[in-house]
Amino acid sequence: MASTVETELTVYRIGAARYITDTRGTGAKLTGGRWNDKGRAVVYTSQSIALACLEVLVHYGQRALSTKFRKLSVTLPQGTSLKEVRTASLSKGWSAFPESRECREIGNAWLDQGRYCILKVPSVVVPEEHNFLLNPQHPEFKRVRFGKPQKMNFDPRLYQK
Repeated sequence: MASTVETELTVYRIGAARYITDTRGTGAKLTGGRWNDKGRAVVYTSQSIALACLEVLVHYGQRALSTKFRKLSVTLPQGTSLKEVRTASLSKGWSAFPESRECREIGNAWLDQGRYCILKVPSVVVPEEHNFLLNPQHPEFKRVRFGKPQKMNFDPRLYQK
């Protein structure tokens, strides 16, 4: 479903301190992700800090949470082009691990077409919430505003036993 950001929206990234200021999608380009093949630059963000925390936990594991992470707010301006992928439009196995080919094909097509700056997708961790993928090659990407990185303190109960 195609549309635009209706009102200014703030989304969040959590990442290792040394990578958090990269706004070119280098990490996703080097490793690939659920919604993009390796070699395709994408900036992954989440609709809330809590969802971003859960995404970090499932991708890096408990032990990694004791390392230095930073959080970053990302402002998506009103009117920025957006395409939404609804859970109902996906096959039953879309949330499988390892990642399904279906999701990568959707993300790669979004990048190839270049029509939308943002791809709003359901989170596997919390399907009722969303991740917002940003295309750093899209002309509207220059309007996206990245906040100042802040220290991310995970509750030690998440990684200590």
